[in-house]
Amino acid sequence: SINSKGNIALYEINLEEKNFEKKLLIYDQMSPISHIYCSSQLNLWVSASIDGCVNIYTLPLCKLVRSIKIETQKCSYAFLADSPLPCVVIICSEGEADSIYSYSINGKLISKKTEDNKINKPTVLKDAYFNSYLAYLSGTYFNILNLPQLKYVVNIHNLKDPYIFCTNEDMSMVNIFNRIGSEVTVIRDESRKSIKPSSLKNLVNIK
Repeated sequence: SINSKGNIALYEINLEEKNFEKKLLIYDQMSPISHIYCSSQLNLWVSASIDGCVNIYTLPLCKLVRSIKIETQKCSYAFLADSPLPCVVIICSEGEADSIYSYSINGKLISKKTEDNKINKPTVLKDAYFNSYLAYLSGTYFNILNLPQLKYVVNIHNLKDPYIFCTNEDMSMVNIFNRIGSEVTVIRDESRKSIKPSSLKNLVNIK
């Protein structure tokens, strides 16, 4: 759990007794937390705050191992990707547009990409060969970028008010819908059929 001061509380959940107990409070960040993401593959988790600070912690001990500071930027999301090269993916607001930063786990900047519009519904995807991707909507665009280089794998533009996208299990089909539920476009591409969501299964709908 998080609060408006940037503090994070960790709880231990007992499934048998169906209760939970607070185990730890973390006070490392000085502004409200915007996003938290865990990676069981890397045994790490990250927290992003609106002052541009992203912290990397170990699992399960929650030891702070590194901080990445993006000056003058508001961090909206932070993700971890484990392959082909472990990296931290950070999405920041820059006025009316958003930028994507890709850092190594050691805190070295690998790549940066700036969109003309705000980024919506970002999620990390993984294919059958354990390669990681970032998928998101931005304005009239739907994009999938490889990680950590941030190069386009899919780039579809001129969509009418895209709001949400969903995929089948092997990611050979991507349906993109607008806010009233009308289908905007469908991707069928045999060369990309192995791409599938790593954690969200079929429906991607993140506020």
